[in-house]
Amino acid sequence: MAKHSHSRLIENSWDEQQTAVITARANQRTVVRAGPGTGKTAVACKRLAHLIANDSIEPSNILMISFTNTAVNEIVGRLYKYIGNDAYSVKVSTIDSQAWMIYSGHDEQAKLTNSYNRNIEHTNLLMKTDEDVQDELTYYEHIVIDEAQDIVGVRTDFLNILLEYIHPNCGITIFCDEAQAIYNFSDENDRNLGNKTNEKPSSFLDQLKVQANTNWTFVELVNIYRTSSQNLVKLFSGLRQHILEPSNHQKGLFKEAVQSIQVNSDQQLNDHQQVTYGKFSSDDLILFRTRSEVLSVSQFCNFPHKIRMSGYGRTLPAWLAICFWDYDGTQISKNVFFDLWESRIYPISRTPVNPIKSWKKLLRVAGNLDGNLNMHTLRSKLSRKPLPTDLSVADFGLKGPTLSTIHASKGREAKNTLLHIPVSRSFKFFEDELDETRVLFVGATRAAESLKVVDGANTFSSKKLRSGRVYRFVSKEKGFQIEIGREYDLSATGLVGKNLKSKTECLAAQKYLATVTHKISKFNLKWEKSNGGSYRMYGSNASRPIATFSSLVRQEILAVRELRKNNKTLGLSDTINHVVSQGCSTLVLAPDNSELEYLHEPWSSSGFVLAPKICAYPIVYFEI
Repeated sequence: MAKHSHSRLIENSWDEQQTAVITARANQRTVVRAGPGTGKTAVACKRLAHLIANDSIEPSNILMISFTNTAVNEIVGRLYKYIGNDAYSVKVSTIDSQAWMIYSGHDEQAKLTNSYNRNIEHTNLLMKTDEDVQDELTYYEHIVIDEAQDIVGVRTDFLNILLEYIHPNCGITIFCDEAQAIYNFSDENDRNLGNKTNEKPSSFLDQLKVQANTNWTFVELVNIYRTSSQNLVKLFSGLRQHILEPSNHQKGLFKEAVQSIQVNSDQQLNDHQQVTYGKFSSDDLILFRTRSEVLSVSQFCNFPHKIRMSGYGRTLPAWLAICFWDYDGTQISKNVFFDLWESRIYPISRTPVNPIKSWKKLLRVAGNLDGNLNMHTLRSKLSRKPLPTDLSVADFGLKGPTLSTIHASKGREAKNTLLHIPVSRSFKFFEDELDETRVLFVGATRAAESLKVVDGANTFSSKKLRSGRVYRFVSKEKGFQIEIGREYDLSATGLVGKNLKSKTECLAAQKYLATVTHKISKFNLKWEKSNGGSYRMYGSNASRPIATFSSLVRQEILAVRELRKNNKTLGLSDTINHVVSQGCSTLVLAPDNSELEYLHEPWSSSGFVLAPKICAYPIVYFEI
């Protein structure tokens, strides 16, 4: 096994299998089996760099599909290092996003619903019947599909139809690892096990293996580059082979995996309550099985940290809003930008990012030929996803250790990893046990240098609403914890809207947020009938409101109350305490965004608003 870390791989050090994938013919169709730590993402990015440089493939004619938004963000970041600004031309998206782009672009009746499967079904029909869609598909010159083992159901149908209508000379590179297959899972899934049949869903990879013929080349990446630790190498390769071997697919597999991880870890802790999370550094990854566990630990952490799970992805740095909140010009010069930085950023914080680097990043995104910054172009690009990699912050929160679900960290690595192993597991069906074993394997293989394990809390009793919001009843009479800080909980209107706060209140609130951009802050929410039945957020002095949350927050809190068994006219406290913010970020509205007309000036003209990075799991108390 190779002894060097993947992060230290250089241009000429690709091994034989990696080179075969990278330098394959442009029209070759390849399935790459790649276990954790074998350099899969690096090979995928280098493959595209090779196609662009050596085969004259147009970046905009490349489609790269991955399973989750988290993975997409990771790929875009890595791709930029290999091909620079061409990374923004490559179409990198989830299947859901790609399907919606096709559907909405060719059907005037397209309507984005809460049913992603339904949207994909409409797209599948469109691809099979609309000649314009079929014609567009022939423009692709190369398609990369990541995490193929996780693609099932209508998403499998989507890919099969897509591959049917692309040009015969379009190359395809598919990456997969059956040992990391987590069927129908998401990092929001705090599910109760045993609620499905003992039947494995047919994945895209399963169908591909049946249909594969001589037109497909199969390659396996075998060398592990993520770690030089012999114990971890043994864990990465040995446990993977154990999971892949069909003869091992019987009761007790999960327990065997736990024992293997414990034996090969650097340290085993017996009680999660004794873990001092504040001692971990920014190089460390703290992994939990469920979203609820991440939120619970984050809620009571009094030290800066980052959050990695769906809905809490890349953010724009606070300095953008601090500099541009009242700037309404169409362009800005270097000198004016430096003056803004000198007068607004330095008095607040000497951030690690300096104005010279920041200006260069801005120009790469929206620079004019005359050397000035085009503000309209900047707003347009910063208001849509994915956010520009080098101008955005990868993980939600502040500098510190990363708290993450296992699922959200799939494909990522960390110098040191602390893995919370679920305790007291029992399985009604073996397929559940196999799924959970794979999840555990994914978590154990994120470490590059050191892996520590601890018996985690059994928090599988938490549930989620249809929207994905997580909640957990604390006791029969006390109340419940509920997630606050989801994507639509707080908008620009809620921060500087005309109908929700006066301009004076907005100015004071934005000024206050500018002072806590690099700090943990705790706020209180108060429900106010006079404010349309919404929660207002106040700081410690409670003199002026900081923000107004969407009415959805109140609606879903009431919905959870109604789910309490034997509920008899229970009241709710009007105040929710300890709503935690991990610093602040910038919200940007494009010049043509209709929301602008509801904002006070100058934000209505500038489009830059400062927002707290809320990720909280407070208790909503019952009033008996």
